[in-house]
Amino acid sequence: MSDRSPTASVWPLLCGIMVLLTAISCTAAMILYLRLQDILAGQANWQRRWQVDTAQITEEMKAAAQKMADESYARVEAEIRIAALQTQIEELTRALAEAQRKPGAPTAP
Repeated sequence: MSDRSPTASVWPLLCGIMVLLTAISCTAAMILYLRLQDILAGQANWQRRWQVDTAQITEEMKAAAQKMADESYARVEAEIRIAALQTQIEELTRALAEAQRKPGAPTAP
């Protein structure tokens, strides 16, 4: 008979398995950590791009809205000017017609 207990030969095997499981879990944790860093960096980059793109589009929309308002204002001013000139033409035409109806008035060429 031997002096060794039956579990004494199992301890080195269990220690080896524990070391292997510890190494696997540490490797898995490191891979998970690195993957998580990639995910978080991607989200931060996406959010930054979203904010930059949104700010740029907002500025473009504001500029387009201002340009449209300016063009609309210029159009309204032009329409008002056209209406005033048409009224002036009508008044001058009416005055010319009245002047031509008077006896001894010069005739238009």
